[in-house]
Amino acid sequence: EPANLSGLVLIDELDLFLHPDWQTDFIEALAKTFPNLQFIATTHSPLLISKLKPSQIVLLDWDAHGNISTQPFDGDPRLMTATDLYRRLFGVGEPPPTDLARALSRYRYLGADPERDANEERELQSLRRELEQADVDLSESQPRARSRSSRRRS
Repeated sequence: EPANLSGLVLIDELDLFLHPDWQTDFIEALAKTFPNLQFIATTHSPLLISKLKPSQIVLLDWDAHGNISTQPFDGDPRLMTATDLYRRLFGVGEPPPTDLARALSRYRYLGADPERDANEERELQSLRRELEQADVDLSESQPRARSRSSRRRS
């Protein structure tokens, strides 16, 4: 029986081959299924970490002499977004959206502004060319002017 097993299990890259949907509950399911096993695992997935207590996370890094050093995690992953975890745990400075996604967002924003000025119109056309050159399908992203009554008044 799984509940009767005891020991230590080491797993490298626990998130490999796991669908993202499964990752958020996987560690909890392991602990429930195998209550007498201790798991030590590595991962690069913020989804696996998102339900852990800070005391369950140990960060590994290289020290100045090339040795592996450990340090506790000083945040609470249960209160953080995946973007926060990518930044704090893995040093990912600028996670998605990509530059192309930001360009599309700006294109939609400018296109929806019926009061855009000449500079904004040039920017809109430049963004259109950039997106078309990148083979972005703009058929569902055509800018539509908002009516003046739906615009916020200051």
